[in-house]
Amino acid sequence: MSLFEEEPMAQTQEKSKAPTIALIVIMTVAVAAGAWYWTQKGSPPPEPPRQAHTHRPAAEAPVYQPAMPSVPSTGTLTIAPRPSSPTAATLHVESDIPGASVFLDRAYLGTTPITEKNIAPGTHQLNVSVSGYEGHAEEIELQPGTRDIDVRFREVTLNTSITAIHKHAFGSCQGRLTATLQGLKYEPSKGNDGFIIPLGELERFDVDYPKKILRIKRRGGKSYDFTDPEGNADRLYVYYQEVTKARDRLAKGDPAAN
Repeated sequence: MSLFEEEPMAQTQEKSKAPTIALIVIMTVAVAAGAWYWTQKGSPPPEPPRQAHTHRPAAEAPVYQPAMPSVPSTGTLTIAPRPSSPTAATLHVESDIPGASVFLDRAYLGTTPITEKNIAPGTHQLNVSVSGYEGHAEEIELQPGTRDIDVRFREVTLNTSITAIHKHAFGSCQGRLTATLQGLKYEPSKGNDGFIIPLGELERFDVDYPKKILRIKRRGGKSYDFTDPEGNADRLYVYYQEVTKARDRLAKGDPAAN
C-alpha cells in the first residue's frame, strides 16, 4: 500500500469521531442543567433583605371630650335658667267701691284695687271695709299662685239661720228659722207648722229682748213667736239685725246679689 492511500483513511477516522464528541458534550450540559434545576427547586426561596428595626411609642388612648354648644358668631351664648314653681301666694283684691281698706290677718295692706305678693300659703283672715257700707269679712285659703277676690259692697246678700222654738197657743215645736233675700222660712223638726214669708210681706219683725222673744207677723196674716232653745236672746237679736239691714238696703235701692 502506498503513502497516498493511508491519508484518506486517517481523515475518515477523524471525521467519524466528531459526532460522538458533540453528543457527549450535549449530554454533559443537559445533566448539569437538570441537576441545577432540581437543586434550585428544592431549596427555599431567598429571604428578602431585612430592614433596620425602628422603635415606635405605643399610641395613647383617645381622651373623651364632651361636645360643646356652638356659640353664635354675633354674640355670647346665653343659657336661660329653668322656671321654678311658685311657692308663695299672691292676693289680688278689688271692690265695686274703689278705695276700700284691705286687712289681712289684721295687718293693713292698702286700698282697693290692690295686689299683695309673697304671702305664705295657708288660711288667712281677710277684712275689707268702706265708709257707709257693711264691712266684708271672710276666711280664705291661699295656695301658691294668684287668688282674685272681688268684694261687692253695693250688692245686698242675706243668708242666715238659727235654731228656734216656735211657741203655739198650746205647746211648742223646735225647728230651723232661715232668712234669705226670698224671705223667712221655718222648717220644724216635726209637725206641719212650717211657713215661708217674703220679706216684702212682713208686717211686724222685732225682738223683745227682756222677754227673749222674736216676733214675726205676715201682713194681714198670722203671728209667730220664737224663743232660743237655751234662752239666749243674743242669737235672736243677731238674726233680727241681719234681716233688718238687708231689708233697709233693698228699700234704699241697692241691688240684690245674684
